[in-house]
Amino acid sequence: MIADSFARIFFRNSINLGLPLVVCKGLSQEVADGQTLTLDLENGTVKVEETGKTYTCERLGDQAMKILEAGGIKPLMRARLGK
Repeated sequence: MIADSFARIFFRNSINLGLPLVVCKGLSQEVADGQTLTLDLENGTVKVEETGKTYTCERLGDQAMKILEAGGIKPLMRARLGK
């Protein structure tokens, strides 16, 4: 999900569940309904396919990326604990 902002607790809970959230301030003013966006999580960018414009967003931290790659905090902890 991409938005101008998220409540902190919602953001953290979503990451822990394995749902990527990206903060891209001001993007909602630049994108029209129905446009296709391509998200690059690693680089923290969003591209609007119809216009070709790329916008820089807040990049997720390394720990958040590890949680997402594992599919959530529980799978990450299971893997770390060898279960």
